[in-house]
Amino acid sequence: TLNNVSFQTDLDSVDQEATYQYWLFQHNGEVKKTETHQKVTSILQPALMERILPFIDEIYPGEDVKPCFSFVRRYTQREDEERMKHPTHFDIQSYATFVVSLSDFDDFEGGLYVATSENKRRYFDLKSGDGALHQSDLLHGVHVSEGTRWSWIVWFKPGGKCASDPTTWHKNQAESGDPIHQFLHAHRTHSALSEKKATAKEAESTKFTWLKKSAENGFARAQNEVGHFLRTKENQTPKEHQEAKKWLQKAVALEEPEAFYNLGLWELDNDQETAATKLFEQAC
Repeated sequence: TLNNVSFQTDLDSVDQEATYQYWLFQHNGEVKKTETHQKVTSILQPALMERILPFIDEIYPGEDVKPCFSFVRRYTQREDEERMKHPTHFDIQSYATFVVSLSDFDDFEGGLYVATSENKRRYFDLKSGDGALHQSDLLHGVHVSEGTRWSWIVWFKPGGKCASDPTTWHKNQAESGDPIHQFLHAHRTHSALSEKKATAKEAESTKFTWLKKSAENGFARAQNEVGHFLRTKENQTPKEHQEAKKWLQKAVALEEPEAFYNLGLWELDNDQETAATKLFEQAC
């Protein structure tokens, strides 16, 4: 049914590549109600209401978790441009995510994976109709090296409304020192402040404060982002220049891929071409 529809090709927030997704509903945007849309919705909506929502309510009792975004994604290898992977990431905009495979695992190579780091992944062999629920604090991604994979994704938010304030999600864990939730809180507070039209300086300052807490607690992604922020900071001081290298080196020691690239740029800034080249090779 969806093979010949026009998929959205707006840039994804994770990797700035075309999304190749088909919206079924989104709480803050219009979705074109075509005949194809009505047909697909008539198939999937009963599954959402009768199977998925009761399960969600059981997992999150009393949290009044509500479906706010629903879309179909396609990963395939074709002659024209297509998406083959979705790099390891967190679902910053979602409290909980439900993924339903619309393809059998033997239709493609690879698929959905969870990760403890970029190089440590576990793939799931999902049959058509199988579902997987995960929270936003789970590192995950998709990599399809051959064939075509279709999936249906639903993003949920708590509090009975899709306008739920994301800065309150897992805030207690962030304030208690959990580095992953500090990282998530950094990005969510930045987005919230930006939407409230706070100054860019205020939004960046708040984000950096929480990223540094996460970095100090040993989270490699935060260490890389702190290092990148300091390396590219306007009116950078000599102390900040050296501190940027320190954080990037910490992230490299934990094998964070982007940190190799960013540390390579730091070395180029200092005319260390041999060191930079080696780091760029390691980043590949």
